[in-house]
Amino acid sequence: MESQTIDRFLGILRDGNYHSLAEIIDQTQINERRIRIVVAFLQKFRFIETARRGQIRLNTVTKKFLDKLDETDQESHYEEITA
Repeated sequence: MESQTIDRFLGILRDGNYHSLAEIIDQTQINERRIRIVVAFLQKFRFIETARRGQIRLNTVTKKFLDKLDETDQESHYEEITA
């Protein structure tokens, strides 16, 4: 269950734009307490950036890392199909 929460949360941030907590809660249907826990963790390890308005987004390095993981997953899936 916890990995699904993080996956849904990161899914919103993957576009590289800033998002408010209210927007994330609305789009993911995750309760505010859980969102705040995830945000605190990601802030602690500097995976996200926070704007003055309290909006958050993935930092550049984190976004590139997640994009690279997606590329690797897609390549593996393609290799499975063509094998």
